[in-house]
Parts: sequence; structure tokens; C-alpha cells
Amino acid sequence: MSFLYDELKALSKQNGKSFARMAREMNIPPSTVNKWRVREPHPKYKDRIIQYIDDERMKYRSLKKPMFPPNITGPETGAPAVPVEYDENHVPTDFWKKLEDIYLSHADGKDNWANEKDKLKAIVPELARAISKRDYIILSPIDYGGTAVILKVYDEKLEVDRALKFPSPIEKHQDLFNETIGTEIGYLLEAHHRNVVEIYFRDEIKLSFGTFPLYIMKYVRGAQSAHQYFSAKRTAQDLIRVLKGAVAGVKHLHSLGIVHFDIKPNNILVSEDGEALLSDLGSARRYDESDDEVSIIYTKRYAHPKLIALRSQSTSDSNRNRGFIKRKDIEPAFDIYAFGKSLFELVQSFDPNIVTERMRPYERKYLLLMAARSLDGQNTDQETALGLPRDAFRELRYRSFNDISNDFDKLTGEFPLHTLLPELNPYILETVQSGSNWKTPLSHRLVNLLAHPSMQRLAGVSE
Repeated sequence: MSFLYDELKALSKQNGKSFARMAREMNIPPSTVNKWRVREPHPKYKDRIIQYIDDERMKYRSLKKPMFPPNITGPETGAPAVPVEYDENHVPTDFWKKLEDIYLSHADGKDNWANEKDKLKAIVPELARAISKRDYIILSPIDYGGTAVILKVYDEKLEVDRALKFPSPIEKHQDLFNETIGTEIGYLLEAHHRNVVEIYFRDEIKLSFGTFPLYIMKYVRGAQSAHQYFSAKRTAQDLIRVLKGAVAGVKHLHSLGIVHFDIKPNNILVSEDGEALLSDLGSARRYDESDDEVSIIYTKRYAHPKLIALRSQSTSDSNRNRGFIKRKDIEPAFDIYAFGKSLFELVQSFDPNIVTERMRPYERKYLLLMAARSLDGQNTDQETALGLPRDAFRELRYRSFNDISNDFDKLTGEFPLHTLLPELNPYILETVQSGSNWKTPLSHRLVNLLAHPSMQRLAGVSE
């Protein structure tokens, strides 16, 4: 079946016109249409057909009547879609009020809305026209952040929801924001993984005041940041599953030679079914042995001390800095450190009064130990575990996300860590001397310890 025949078939379902009627409107003999099932149309008809398809779709979307995306209830689309009414620019009629409300919900949103709304009202209709060529329509705004605006869109061909991201129109930062989105597009195209947000389409629009890249990605239904997700009732297993998924995503990036540079709970999206997805790869950078200097943006709260020490500039966000580093100096340890900070934060904020299932003592100890080992030996006195001094973590520090992933596998495995590792046993003081006829958690370790040559040399020493 030819591509154009497939497109006309989809259009016929949309506008209710028969193939014969559409052929007549294109001034093409209706008898030739059926031949397109097996071969491409004659070249003299191709441009005419493509123009007709584009015109019909634009005409259909500009009708001031409710549009009903199909009521699909699969995992991608969820509940039946709400009718959406469009204006002459193919933008939902309630779009601007919703976007203004989203802006005003942010601390600095009032000023940003006043400065950006006119440009946004020029950008969004152009976005609608650009994505319509790939059978996408705008449904509603989702959010805006420091560098970008995110919209919910609908794929009419596949009948699923997606998300669209484009840079915020802030003139003094436009080049930086465009570069960030462009970088993110490149890495998302390369980093295909179940725990990294998927990308489906990219493009750019050109306006009198600038060029704006855009991309369409997976829409994560019910998405919340890890911070938001764990502010509600969750189990310890929910936390472990999300952390394990985030680790798998970063591990995959590192296998490609990419450092994320902005690992934090707000950049770990959690779907409504509890799956973790890494987002915001705009700060990511590839590392190699070159002396090329690249700019990076990082969140100060989660930044490795080596990043804080770099030559840097402040950004419009007081929580973030822009630094400069040679590619050969980029280290996976930067992401490991940020993950450790995030892990401490999430475990310590896991409120036992609101969870549906309390975290078992050994789980909490194990996760805090993992967090302490992730800080590259840069621990403060408050960032330790199991009573170990902070200097001990210079030796115990993780060298890679492979090691972190392996330790999560141990935590979620079948064998009972709280009995095999006595430091994790909350009842250790009651069981070390339980009696000569009983096994204790330390028995196998004591045997090995006593058999060590260093201990054997003490055999002649009196008590």
C-alpha cells in the first residue's frame, strides 16, 4: 500500500468524504485511486494530493465545533478524551487561560507571563501548524519551567497522547535555551531506554524574533516528580522501585558516554503506575579525552564540590549555576554524587506517619548506606551511615552506577539481607550471644574472622 493511499484513507475517516469525492475535488480521475493500494500515484498527481491532504486537515481543525479524539481506553490514553474546541489558529479556545494559570502558579510567574505572553501567542499557532503535518493537535498546556514550556498534544494517527516541549521565549537567554533543547533532542534520540523519556518527533519554527526548536515525547500519564510522588501515601517498595528505575536510566546514559549533570528528585518522573523516567537531558554532556571546553548547567544543591569550584556564571534561576569544563574532566562521579544527595533526601523525607507500609529498619539502613557511598568521599558529618566515620566513605565510595545497580539487585533479591549482614539487624545486641547451641547472625563471620592469620597470631595472648 502506498504512503499517500494510507494518508487519504485516514483523511477519509476524518472528513467523511469518499475516495471518489476527494478524487473529483483534486481533479483526478476516480478510477485511478484504487490503483494506489499497490503502487505510488503518478508523479504528476503527487504534489496535488499532498497539498489537498494538508488543506483538508487545516480546514477540519479550524472548524469552530467540538473535536472528539477517539475514546480509546488503553494504557496510553486512559479515560475518554474531553471535547476540545479550537479557534481559527488551531489552538484550543481555553488554552491561554490555562497557560496563564500555570504561569501564575509559579513564584516568578506573574512577571514571566507579562514578558512572554505576546511571543507565546505568536509561537503556539505556528507550533500547531508545524505539528499538524505529522497528525498532531494541541490539547492543553502542561507546565513551564526555567527553560521550556510543555504542552499536551494528541497523535491522531496512533490515537495516543504525547507531550511537546519548546524553549521559553526569554530574549536574553534565547540562545542558551535553544542550545539546551537542541542538546536534549540529540541525547534523547540516542538514549532509547525504558527509564528515559522517549522522543518521537523534532522540528523547528522560524519567526521574526527567533527560531524555536521543538520535540514531541512520551506523555507520562499522571506524571509527578519523585518529590511530589512520595509526598502521598506510598510503600517502601514503591520508593525502591522508583530508585532502581532511575539508576537503570542513568546507568544506560553512562554506557553511552553521557553524563546527565542534573540528577535530582524533580528530574525523576514517576508515572501513575510507579515507573521511573529520567527527564531533562538538556544539561547532559558527553565525556571523552578531548580538551574541548563545554558549558554545563547544574543545580547547586546536588552539585559535586568539583563543579562548585569551576569557573561559573549565575543564571536566571538562583538555584542553578552555569559552569565551564573540559570534556576530559567530566566524570560519572558527578551523577553518582547527585544521586546520593537525592537518595538521602528521599529516604529521610519518607514519612512513616503517612506511608501505607512502614520501611523496615534494615531497608532504611541499607538505603542510607547506599546514599553515603554515593557521595564520592565528600560526605559531611551528617551524611554517614551505620555509625561509620565519614573518612571511611572515601574507600567505600561507589565507582560506577553498575555498582549501585548491583546493590539494588541485592536489596530486591530473595535472600534476607537483614540476617546475612548483621549490621542491618535491629536486634543484633540480643542475638550475638544467644547460646552455644544456636546459630547467630555473626557465626559465619566470626569463624572467618578467627581463622584470619592476624587473629591466629593472637592465640597465645591471654585474655
